[in-house]
Amino acid sequence: MTAEERAELGELCDALVDGRLRAGDRDRLNAILAGSEEARRFYVRSAGLSSSLHEYAAEILTGEVTPLVRLWGWWAKIAAGIVLGGVSLFLLRPDSDRGTVARISGVLDCRWEGRKAESGESVESGRVLKLESGSCELTLDSGARVVLEGPAEMRVLSAWEVTLERGVLNAVVPTEAQGFRVENAEMAVEGGGAEFSVAVEDENSEVFVHRGSVAAGSEGGMAVLGEQESRRFSRGETGEIRGRDFKLSRLRKNLQWVRNAQPLGGQHWGFDMDREGAGTRHGGKLALGGAAVSGQGVRGSAVRISKEQPVAVQVPWLGDLTEWSCAFWIRHPGPGVPAVGGLLRVGGEDGIQFGVNTRPSRGAMGALAVLSGNALKRQVTGQKSVFDGQWHHVVLEFSTRSAKSSRVQFKQYVDGRLEGGGVLRQARGRHGSGRAWDRLEFSGPGSELDELWVLDRALMPSEILHLRMSHELPAPASMAGL
Repeated sequence: MTAEERAELGELCDALVDGRLRAGDRDRLNAILAGSEEARRFYVRSAGLSSSLHEYAAEILTGEVTPLVRLWGWWAKIAAGIVLGGVSLFLLRPDSDRGTVARISGVLDCRWEGRKAESGESVESGRVLKLESGSCELTLDSGARVVLEGPAEMRVLSAWEVTLERGVLNAVVPTEAQGFRVENAEMAVEGGGAEFSVAVEDENSEVFVHRGSVAAGSEGGMAVLGEQESRRFSRGETGEIRGRDFKLSRLRKNLQWVRNAQPLGGQHWGFDMDREGAGTRHGGKLALGGAAVSGQGVRGSAVRISKEQPVAVQVPWLGDLTEWSCAFWIRHPGPGVPAVGGLLRVGGEDGIQFGVNTRPSRGAMGALAVLSGNALKRQVTGQKSVFDGQWHHVVLEFSTRSAKSSRVQFKQYVDGRLEGGGVLRQARGRHGSGRAWDRLEFSGPGSELDELWVLDRALMPSEILHLRMSHELPAPASMAGL
């Protein structure tokens, strides 16, 4: 962190403690904490010095003020989540605008305690899943896939973190989900490119690593567990697992899931004469303006965007959807980042603009930055530069509660990895119609565009990887994260 960034973070922490934090400041604090481990450590140290922040955290979690002497158990969980998982405190605040972070991708003989969950259902941050019996598969937006075996209770904190209070959880975490985390009051386990299980009963938590390696530990510190290693955590102590081989034999079962694989359709432009406008839907129109076709795309030809006119795509069938996505390959000339970093506008003047970050104080130079509203206020900056002269695969997902909703949730992926997202309050066009979202305009002089897809629902992480590798629509079964 630079001196300027530390000063800004200190001001935001002070505003939080004093109750002066505005909505825009809250979003900025969330973005800083999500993008920097050093910032999360600074935040925890700052929070630890303020009893008023302790009290505020208790109000968020319980809805009432908790005496400081009883707070440590909760605060330890919050602090561990921020330091190791990168999840902001505000993700735990009850909020009608909070977005979805996962999807139920499979169920088997499930009996639920309280609210039920169905295959194909989206899961919002903060939701608690209580399973009396049976098994439930959850695919998170980060790409991590977990199987919960009842009786069990799990809270979904974000696309990168869950809290397991009781029961058995089996996790498959691809490299794109590096940093995914499972925690509770006794321990935390974090990894990527790994498969592991966590079993929780009373105050006893056991971690088993099946493939790869993870970091696992408690308040005393973290340690690396390799393949076929395991560890028990109980009341602040660690040790070997009794009956380890027997317990391992009962984990990672082959289950026959009940799935609700929603078909995926859309329209495709490959900028080659024999592949123009392909796909399962029709009606979209492409206007190249002053763009020129180049022969050096990701697959065949690409299009080089002109300085004078953007590449525009009109897709009338988007106006009837509450959920959709677009995927494309982009290459910006490099090295160096331009003074103006526009890339894509969705929905015209009332929509959302995706640009390239040009300010070091706001994150990685050349990373995707999201702007919204007439004032084009910055909302989210990604972590990876796309302005390096290389081809990068970008997926943007949008969802609303209704065709005329003013609340739009978006998510952005770069090269298969979730970079962020959020819920924006946006005007839906001058006439209040969802049809305002049926236009995409690509700008950025000299940038190249290839393999553009507009799709009629959000993609599962495995579908994003499939589309990136094959340039073809994935099979319906891939919705399950297979």
